[in-house]
Amino acid sequence: MLENKIEAIKPYFDGWFILEEGKNGIRTILPKEWVIYGKKTEKVNITPRRDYDNNINKVMFIGDSNTKTIQIVEFIEEIVLNNIENEAKKQLFAEKIEELASVFDSNKLTLLKTLVFKFEKIKKNKKIVEKVDETIDTTKTEE
Repeated sequence: MLENKIEAIKPYFDGWFILEEGKNGIRTILPKEWVIYGKKTEKVNITPRRDYDNNINKVMFIGDSNTKTIQIVEFIEEIVLNNIENEAKKQLFAEKIEELASVFDSNKLTLLKTLVFKFEKIKKNKKIVEKVDETIDTTKTEE
């Protein structure tokens, strides 16, 4: 179980250690622009490490004496997943801004004033074709 959790944060994992007080810790190297936060901060002390390279954050996550190593790894995993999602959202936002700019460039103001944004959830249905024995992915939209 612990090995699987460490595998999930492996690109950012820089080591594991135990302090004299019996506290566990994990060393990480995270992208500089990442935000380091999480829901479990009461159990894990976040300590920046001295670093002379401005492109990365070296951070130690140290649990109290009652915190298990897996809890620290899960906390780091939460930070990693949150930051990866935020990066994906920023990228998607930039792409949508480009699309919107194209819409504004190619339409008149009177038409743009009627522009409305709405979300559609895409529902995927998989149908089995018995005779051919292959899966066909059909997409339906629902509002």
